[in-house]
Amino acid sequence: MALRRIPGSDASYHLIAFDKDGRERRRPEGTLDSQRVIEDVSAGDVTDVFVISHGWKGDTPAAGEQYDAWVGRMAAQTADIAAFRIRDPGLRPLVVGLHWPSLPWGDERLPEESADGLLGEATGTGGEATGTEDEAELDRLVDSYAARTADTPAARTALRTILAADVGGTQLDPRLEHAYLTLFDETSLASGTSVAAPGDDQEGFDPRAIIDEAADGVGVSMQGPAPTAPGLLGVERRRPAIDLLRTPLRQLSFWSMKKRGREFGESGAHRLVVALQTASPAVRVHLMGHSFGCIVVSGAVVGPPGGSGPARPVQTLYLVQGAMSLWSFGDDVPHERGAVGYFRRILADGLVEGPLVTTRSVHDTALGVHYPRGAQVAGHLLLGEEFPAFGALGTFGAQGVAGAADAELKPPHEDYSFAPGSVWNLDASHVVSRGSGPSGAHSDLDHDELAHAFWQAALTTTP
Repeated sequence: MALRRIPGSDASYHLIAFDKDGRERRRPEGTLDSQRVIEDVSAGDVTDVFVISHGWKGDTPAAGEQYDAWVGRMAAQTADIAAFRIRDPGLRPLVVGLHWPSLPWGDERLPEESADGLLGEATGTGGEATGTEDEAELDRLVDSYAARTADTPAARTALRTILAADVGGTQLDPRLEHAYLTLFDETSLASGTSVAAPGDDQEGFDPRAIIDEAADGVGVSMQGPAPTAPGLLGVERRRPAIDLLRTPLRQLSFWSMKKRGREFGESGAHRLVVALQTASPAVRVHLMGHSFGCIVVSGAVVGPPGGSGPARPVQTLYLVQGAMSLWSFGDDVPHERGAVGYFRRILADGLVEGPLVTTRSVHDTALGVHYPRGAQVAGHLLLGEEFPAFGALGTFGAQGVAGAADAELKPPHEDYSFAPGSVWNLDASHVVSRGSGPSGAHSDLDHDELAHAFWQAALTTTP
């Protein structure tokens, strides 16, 4: 069954899983979880569909845990729900959680499937091989990284070279450098500008510069255990030298997952949005994403390049701590005169009827520190000492957008003045503040204030 009930609560949601190519996964009996959702919408039993997407490093259990918390928090906003029912006494909401594979070695079983045959993570180095591990383990790791970067004979040969490298300092030898450059060529990733398609919006790939910056930024320790909590790029304090030598591999994985999020959003997620709108001419669709999930839901609105977009405008787009360019929606990009943001069409063509809302936090070090490192070869390019060429939406909000409003995230008892077609950048630093390690507060989402803002944005388009 697609329906997932939250333990200890009356709230529920539909969890729909997709594969890495954006195709919905069928149950063992051959059914699609989306079918029940479409049937409910077609029958007129639903007025509002809330579609939410997780981001980087999410497997099936992690997606369920995140959605249990997010949907439970939404269900707890009784004042917002009451306000919704005043405007629309027939309110019948339905929540859909999208799952797309974005975690290495993740558990991608559907909830009812058997655990037999599940590959477990290796211990000691966060599941990655060292030179002492056997061929079978090395084969498994090559398979895992091939699924996340490129699965070609040349890519597999390069991955084997990288993953079999011995600890021996932080200097990149020519053989390892060649393997990295080969792997980059095989990924079909491209170097571009900050307004390029997500996954290609980075300066270039220089494995030596990546390793040098990682070593300078977090220090090197040849002793001591590896950390247990990975950051956005997997760069940690006290990172052993073997892990520093693999920092370029993590960066390639980061870009590949960013690209996968876009491709999934523009394909499978977009098809679902269109199917929901086609099933009922009256249903309202509200989208929320976190981290790379912001790329997913933005792609779900616009669809594939050159396509016709959604059947009609969606109602809400809510982007929480977005791991996407701050210029994504810009029509005025200072360092790229004449260029516009990759998702600018959402605003230019009026594809969102209600508000587009973003959150940002100074405590989100995954986005404030590691995101720009993942996009730039070296250093930060500041524009007017204010905004960088390569920076995250969850750090700076949507920039280059005429009329975008800045405000603080409000407590649950205070209303917003959201208006249809408006853009709001909410400073959530006083709320999104809990977390440690390189990621900081990136995943600190379980707050009434964040759920309240989503309801308030959705309320804007309710007659």
